Amino acid sequence: MKLAITLVVALALPGAMAQTAEARHGVVFEQEGRFGGWPANHGIWSWGDEILVGFEVGYFRASDRGHSIDYSRPAEHVLARSLDGGETWKIEKPDGLRPPPGEKVAGVPTGGEGKPLRDCEGGLDFTAVCRRVVDLAVERCAGRPDRRLTPEDLPR
Repeated sequence: MKLAITLVVALALPGAMAQTAEARHGVVFEQEGRFGGWPANHGIWSWGDEILVGFEVGYFRASDRGHSIDYSRPAEHVLARSLDGGETWKIEKPDGLRPPPGEKVAGVPTGGEGKPLRDCEGGLDFTAVCRRVVDLAVERCAGRPDRRLTPEDLPR
């Protein structure tokens, strides 16, 4: 049985956002005996014609309830990248996406290739960063009569 991740890619010409965008459905990942899912949990980004979507690839196991993934076998986190607006896709497996070995993510084992978990060594002081964020937000709202901060004032 084949299971595919299907991604809706909305294609809109610049300046056409007020108009209805044309949507197309396409296959991003499909492999016999494998489960691909949870792109909403991993993220999607786009820059012009480049689209990057993260998702999880596990082993298929039919289920009448819940997801059709084999919860007894390891899964991996992957990326799919398109450089042509979603026409073609390439699967990438960056080392940095490998979850720690011997753990479970959403009830699915992670496998043994990632780096082990370790405690933070400390010494990270975010005081200056937080102070700068507040200073930038205050600068942005200084010209307003009420000088009230809004979420739009925060730097992005």
